[in-house]
Amino acid sequence: MEHRLFVGGKLREGAGTEEVRVPYDGAIFARVHTGDAALLDEAVAAARRGFQAMRGLTRARRAEILFEVRRRLLEEADSFAGVIASECGKPLREARLEVTRGAA
Repeated sequence: MEHRLFVGGKLREGAGTEEVRVPYDGAIFARVHTGDAALLDEAVAAARRGFQAMRGLTRARRAEILFEVRRRLLEEADSFAGVIASECGKPLREARLEVTRGAA
């Protein structure tokens, strides 16, 4: 499994990659792209643009967006929990609680 970086609404290749290993057996779980200073600057600029866009919305509209994010997160909770359990070595039940707490 390979994970690229999400910057400015687009998936991007990084400056390099690193392996993520399963803690209990050392198997490679995924490869993740890493950023460099230029990509970090792009990410910060994109975050600032996003902040300005969200700032212009009403509180009600921002709440709608956040509730939609929450709904989608909970919809995929089992998938996220599986990733957390594999990557961190946590029991699946604990990983699922982490996802649901994060959506609260």
